[in-house]
Amino acid sequence: MMIFRKKAYKHVYKNAVKKAQEILYQKIGSSYEIFYGKWLSYEIFMVSNPVKVLWKKFMKYTRKISKDKNFSVNDEMKEKICSDFARYPNELAKYIEEYNLFFHKLVYHMRYKEHISIPEEIGPVSFIQKNKRIANLPALPHISEIETLHDISNLWYFHFEDVTEST
Repeated sequence: MMIFRKKAYKHVYKNAVKKAQEILYQKIGSSYEIFYGKWLSYEIFMVSNPVKVLWKKFMKYTRKISKDKNFSVNDEMKEKICSDFARYPNELAKYIEEYNLFFHKLVYHMRYKEHISIPEEIGPVSFIQKNKRIANLPALPHISEIETLHDISNLWYFHFEDVTEST
């Protein structure tokens, strides 16, 4: 039963990511990619030094898109880009925290539904801890930082164009 539950929970997690993307897309349109994009994700803003992670992702992205594995940026340009990236993590911290809580509740909700649908394979709902039994679909917190999300995305592409044109 534990093996089936592990597989079911992996499946649930993947479906929760898809569901979260769908809910985000309905609320904020294509800006949802900042939360689950290939290069940007909400988890970046949860680390202790998001600017460092953003810089690494940015350089990886730039090298991939420019097809130049040895692409580099001078120190002055790096400082400017990192300074621009540093403006946003604090603005987004509260929302990212709320979103993370929403996402965990969504995973618990989907696990609950899975236990309802296949109790003989993964166990009945009573196997779930009481504080993790969420029967109703959680609501996405209000997104008031939509402009900030657009700014981050625009900044990313602006700097990409800037560094690739200067080479």
